[in-house]
Amino acid sequence: MKKYFRIYKVFVENGISFLVQYRHDTLFNLFMHLVWMGMMFLIVEILFGQTNAIAGWSKQEVYMLTLIWTLIGETYITFFGGNLPEIPDTITDGKLDNLITKPVNTLFLVSTKFFLVRATYRVCTELILIGWLVWQFDFAHSLSAILSCILLTLCGVMIYYASFLIANTFSFWLLRIDNINDAVDTISTFGRYPVSVFPLTIRASIFVFAPIVFASYAPVAVLTGKWPLYTSLFIIAFTIILCVIAVKFWNFAIKRYTSASS
Repeated sequence: MKKYFRIYKVFVENGISFLVQYRHDTLFNLFMHLVWMGMMFLIVEILFGQTNAIAGWSKQEVYMLTLIWTLIGETYITFFGGNLPEIPDTITDGKLDNLITKPVNTLFLVSTKFFLVRATYRVCTELILIGWLVWQFDFAHSLSAILSCILLTLCGVMIYYASFLIANTFSFWLLRIDNINDAVDTISTFGRYPVSVFPLTIRASIFVFAPIVFASYAPVAVLTGKWPLYTSLFIIAFTIILCVIAVKFWNFAIKRYTSASS
């Protein structure tokens, strides 16, 4: 385990080195992120300019849902966003041959070799906004609900990871699947809206086939009392099962990998 910590430390240091080389790009990226968030908030304001609630969700709760959705996405990008989308190219370009020969778990290398430090700026922005929102508005929460929300937010990050890993693992057979990450990312955007607006049958289908949509909904639903606290156990169990499926699918695929040099 210490070996992996040392390796990951090197990855983080490399990420910081890259950040220092492109400081102006990082600041511009942060500025564009704030503009992008402003546009999302504008959409919320427009929606609630016509109504006081959407499927039982108030404007403040939808703001919290939007922020948690963004926080989960940016946290995923920080740790894994520069890695998993590169799996198809890593396979087709023969780069996986080099990674397989390393005395380290291949999935670890494929998942973590690029640490996007600049995304941490965006994560800090979301955390500040979430803290301000909780401070300003009276959400129906308890300490246990807050802790459950934090835990489920981390589960949301792992749901993102498992979903993108499963999607990109198909590149072992389909090779050029450049648009699959855009497809998964597009599906995830539904997570910034209350899933309760959909009929029960559609919600059940989404939970089975596109659980990434629930990644941000679950923490906010528990925080605001829309879901009872015990549902956190089901979400945690589901996250573990999904991650196990993703890893086993990867292991199944890599055993059938044909070297680019053979």
